[in-house]
Amino acid sequence: MKRFITMINKIWNISRTLQGKLTLAFVLLVILPLTILGTIATQTTTKIVSDNVKENFTLSTLNKAKAIQNFIYRAEGDVLLLAQSPGLNKLINPADNEEDDALENLPNFFLLMSRNKLFYEEISYLDETGQQIVKVSSDGEKAWIVPHDKLQNKANEYYFVETMKLAKGAVFISRLDLDREYGEVVQPFKPVIRKSTPIFDKKGQRRGIVVLFLLSDKILTSPEFAPHHVPGELEFLVDQDGYYLTHTDINKAWSGPFNLNSNQRLQNDYPVNMVTAILSRKAGSISELTNDRFIGYTPIFPDLATPHNFWVIVDDHAKATVLAPAWELQKIYFWVLGVTLLGILVLSIIISRRLSQPLITLRKGAEQIEQGHLDYHLTITTGDEIEALAQAFNSMTDRLRESYSNLEQKIADRTIQLAERTMELQIAHDRLQANHHRLEEELALAHDIQQTLLPLARPEWTGLDVVCYSVPAREMGGDFYQYYAFQGKATYGLTVGDISGKGVSAALLMAATLSQFDAHIGQNLSPSELLVALDKAIAPYTKPHRKNCGLCYMELDLANLRLGVANAGGIPPYIRRKNGTVEWLDVGGMPLGVGIGAEFGYQEIWATLGAGDLVILTSDGVAEANASTAHIFGFERLEQAIANGPISSAQDMLTHLTSAIAEFVGHVEPHDDVTIVVLRVK
Repeated sequence: MKRFITMINKIWNISRTLQGKLTLAFVLLVILPLTILGTIATQTTTKIVSDNVKENFTLSTLNKAKAIQNFIYRAEGDVLLLAQSPGLNKLINPADNEEDDALENLPNFFLLMSRNKLFYEEISYLDETGQQIVKVSSDGEKAWIVPHDKLQNKANEYYFVETMKLAKGAVFISRLDLDREYGEVVQPFKPVIRKSTPIFDKKGQRRGIVVLFLLSDKILTSPEFAPHHVPGELEFLVDQDGYYLTHTDINKAWSGPFNLNSNQRLQNDYPVNMVTAILSRKAGSISELTNDRFIGYTPIFPDLATPHNFWVIVDDHAKATVLAPAWELQKIYFWVLGVTLLGILVLSIIISRRLSQPLITLRKGAEQIEQGHLDYHLTITTGDEIEALAQAFNSMTDRLRESYSNLEQKIADRTIQLAERTMELQIAHDRLQANHHRLEEELALAHDIQQTLLPLARPEWTGLDVVCYSVPAREMGGDFYQYYAFQGKATYGLTVGDISGKGVSAALLMAATLSQFDAHIGQNLSPSELLVALDKAIAPYTKPHRKNCGLCYMELDLANLRLGVANAGGIPPYIRRKNGTVEWLDVGGMPLGVGIGAEFGYQEIWATLGAGDLVILTSDGVAEANASTAHIFGFERLEQAIANGPISSAQDMLTHLTSAIAEFVGHVEPHDDVTIVVLRVK
């Protein structure tokens, strides 16, 4: 590892020199295009080979599928021909003395058919009880008539039961499975497909079936289909449920429940997405879903009338085998590239050395000047631009030597000027810092004074549970709350106000508004009359500065459980009923200090409360609270939070609302003052 790091450092140091850069440039000018073209050619060749393989897989499996389907379909005409044979017709519709002749001639007719088509393992006629009447067998090379004492009753075989249900002329096609005798699988294995059709006499009565056993081993071992047993290659046939019928690995063949029941399935060997593609009843190929395999597949439909019963031929080959020619081409390309690179490297070193030597001399001259040797002169005779550059370099050196004598004095003078300016800047910075600290202290004091203008957060009122909450967005804010208990009666007034703007000006107007509210609240005015009086009282403070005050006032008659509300540009209150419903007292009006409210008056509404009801009054800073997503808390979230909040106490509801707002806003700096008053009727 240390040797590798050392080698990299040497290469890096060489590439930092002019000669190294020229060498690298020569290499890149040739190697880069060669690498790009070679890579494109290699990728194109690999893609062509891959595409050809996919096409060959598809064509190969299609040809195999056609061979099997043709093998199955041509048997359909034969079974119908046998069903209509004269000998069988005489047997099921006998005239005088014809039954014995039919029993003698029919086996010979079946035998003739079998000898002409040795791929039929068995041709049989079964009567309506399932008893074999005539049976001709074949081993693929010769055929013979089975003796009468060897005939069996097949009434319980599924193909007999299903065929007896069919109409005249219909053909039953069985699944591909291993032949059985007396309930046991025949050894060696004989894969068969059965085609059968029902037989009817002249009266329309069912008289049994004719059945052909297709010796499927003939087609499954044919050159077109037989597995090649090449290492890394798999060829197999599966049914619609993924059970292997044939397989390169003989231990996986005939694994279905109707054969050896070994439960070897496609699903055990391949991922779900590949199994889904193979069993999709469509021909295709797979290479993108696997890193190291090419897979081609084609479905076979033995019976077009039942497309849900099908088989799939699959070829599974290793990409390493398929792409071997392309990889060999890559190896050749890399060898050629390496030899070419070596030759170009040697040539580029020779050329770059000759080109860089004068420039190296220039660099050495610059180093002498850097060290203060202003009497150093360059001697370069190349007859080109580099020689002219050396002469210009010598002229520059002479001018530097002439100006250097005055440079030190200029530097000393400038240093004194900079020191004086630095001292002035430091004094100014110290003054700004002191003013900043003094401003912070004054704002903190103003904040404390402003907070003392607000009453206690929890007034002690009989029959009511009240809690107030106000937090400014800056050191000083424009939000406020105020409450008042009327003397001699169980009536209470509460208000929440919001001065337009923020900072010191808003805080001063807040103090003026609070003062006017305290001066007018005890004058036995109705809610709307109180707002008219306040509009007139604070207009002299607000109009010159184009300010206003949004204020919502509510008055509670506890004896009659009635709530009166008048609104001057504030947020109307919500009522959370004991039964869980939420009501919004929709009442509006122009803000205080504009003068319009005093001229036109304010709307006043009254609502009835009950024990356990809560009234929530807020400033606009609640609904307009900003989240990091640039969305606001909004009235819908506020109403939902009130609906979901506890009603056990005013403090619990306040805690719930402030938590909901904090969770929504997150770590974003407050956008506006937040004020909340919660009142609960005990």
